[in-house]
Amino acid sequence: MRAGLGQALLSIAAGLAVAGTAIAGPAVSIVAPGANEILYGPTRIRVEADRDAARVEIHLDRLSSPICTWVEPPYECEFDAGTRLDSRILRAEAFDADGRRLGGDAIVTYSFVDPDTVVASTLTVPLVATSDGEAPPDLRDVEWDCLYGGEPCEVVGVGKLGDNVDGMARDGVMRRARNPMEERPPVSLEVLIDVSPSVWANRIDIEDALRRIINEAPAPVEISLSEFAGSYRRLVPFTSSKSKLRRGLRELSDRQPWTCVLGAVRRALSDLQARAGHKALFLISDTQETCEATGLYPPQGHQEESDLVDEELLKQPEEPEWWFATPVRARRKAITRTLELSRRVGIPIYVYRVGGVAGMSVNSMEAFEQMAEESGGRLLSAGDLSGLREGVGALIRDLESTWMLDVSLPDLAAAEHEAELSLNPRVPDPIGLRYPERWRGGNRESLMLTLLRLGDAEARGWSAAQLRDSRDRRVLNELLAAYREEPSAANRIEQMTAIYHVSAYLLLHGDEDDQRAALSTVEEIWEIDPILVRRLRPALRTFQSMNPPRKLRLKAERLAEPTPRTPRARPDRQG
Repeated sequence: MRAGLGQALLSIAAGLAVAGTAIAGPAVSIVAPGANEILYGPTRIRVEADRDAARVEIHLDRLSSPICTWVEPPYECEFDAGTRLDSRILRAEAFDADGRRLGGDAIVTYSFVDPDTVVASTLTVPLVATSDGEAPPDLRDVEWDCLYGGEPCEVVGVGKLGDNVDGMARDGVMRRARNPMEERPPVSLEVLIDVSPSVWANRIDIEDALRRIINEAPAPVEISLSEFAGSYRRLVPFTSSKSKLRRGLRELSDRQPWTCVLGAVRRALSDLQARAGHKALFLISDTQETCEATGLYPPQGHQEESDLVDEELLKQPEEPEWWFATPVRARRKAITRTLELSRRVGIPIYVYRVGGVAGMSVNSMEAFEQMAEESGGRLLSAGDLSGLREGVGALIRDLESTWMLDVSLPDLAAAEHEAELSLNPRVPDPIGLRYPERWRGGNRESLMLTLLRLGDAEARGWSAAQLRDSRDRRVLNELLAAYREEPSAANRIEQMTAIYHVSAYLLLHGDEDDQRAALSTVEEIWEIDPILVRRLRPALRTFQSMNPPRKLRLKAERLAEPTPRTPRARPDRQG
């Protein structure tokens, strides 16, 4: 099993790292450097040729003139590969005495070039446009006034939700699709249901509402069904099958203790972020947080574990008469974390409020009202689930009026701070607009780490793939920790491939602390999967030629050997 995983990892890592390829001819072959090398500084070339060869040439990249020419063996020379760690093409050709070409060989070596720093970034913003009178205008061809944090931004693309591959919208009118070369991904809707004692989920009402979404949405919709109370449980992964959703509803739990609504929403938003296309969260809950909260005093023996909180919390007992001794309030830190994640992902949140206990966790209820408004979603109804069908009708109307805007942001978007986005189309008549107005900038790395820890299987693999380009040595520890706990073999491949990329990048481009962290990671990888260490040997050998500090060079030499030596223990000093 371990060998099979290692071989799969080897092939994937090779492809992702611009691995070398070789095309062998019968008359000449390049012996050194190998296709799996990284060329850096003075590099020796060695070629073997057929005895009929009267002249052998070696060409670099696309240059027509050879960098080395031989008329007899040994076919060896040296050239300067520079210090950029580019992928290089080496071509060897052999000719007979009459100048006829006998054959050739070519290799493409690894590339570990330091990528350009990306300062500007782009958001894909879901925008609902409505009008009291006639239908709102087609927004594809209008000009936009755009501000992000008070600085100018630019709307670089506009598409209508529901446009498909040939530009034909559901209304039968020919439209211009955002990208006519590919099919639009379906809308991803996460339905998150509170099954705590204060919420009674009527399965018939929920089933009727889900059926309406699938039947009436203007674009294909895939729905995921999850429940929460003290823990989070996915009942149905994303699907458009009504029968699967119906079976999932039959598995809903009854009256479970706790309401970890803030943690459940963070989990759902993290999972949704890994999905392509438009995404939305539909929450059915009283939104009264009782896990990440203060004011709860349960007696001993009535505490339960929760997988939705990450700090020591007071627990809610099962008996209602012991729920609280003082007014319960959600913890400010938990609310702040949930708001920040909501602003980072930009996913509309629809809250259908039902049930609840008077006076409990009022601040968490207010926080969800704020999230619904800021995200471009809605706060729907209150009371029981009899109005749920009409509640999802508001969601469907929003989908019918949703546009997807690609917005290019100013340089300040790279900073880790919140900013307000302002979008105004230049149209003659005013129209109503709803979209996520507050965004948290940055390189999204912290979000990827959240997905790596909390996401479902698909989200964990996706986030590991996104972290391949990280330049932060702290990410290595997170990736290793995730790898140790990961049950999915496919995700372990993605995580180890990310470790491979980040380690090699830090080794070849980082400072001394980065290089020390990368070598420590390589040393630990040896215990997990020695096949990957072999894949890192070109980077280790190149690192040695870069005149690193002696201790780091010796460690790299040891790790680059076919079987890395265990460091010898220092003898105890006596006296």
